[in-house]
Amino acid sequence: MGSAAYARQLQQKAEVLQKRLDSYNDGRRKTFFCTAVSLLAPQDVLCVMAQSAHQTQVDMPIRARAVHAVRCFEDRAARRGITLRPHRKKRHNAGGNRTQG
Repeated sequence: MGSAAYARQLQQKAEVLQKRLDSYNDGRRKTFFCTAVSLLAPQDVLCVMAQSAHQTQVDMPIRARAVHAVRCFEDRAARRGITLRPHRKKRHNAGGNRTQG
């Protein structure tokens, strides 16, 4: 892929992301949508957008629309073998329970 095609792809992804954030972000999903749009192919993202737009109504609460959109993205990503949730390290307390004093 040449640099011009890559730049067009990035521009398309940015537009899709902005639409997604405008319509489906309930204040808790920005990182998830950024990750999904970044990792999935443009045709997958457009397919998810069409699917979620078709299956949700404008009068639905934003949280319900966001949950539905997340499920659509996760389903599509799972078909591609992609995980969209972050892998967080467990925090271990190396010194045990200490009291400050």
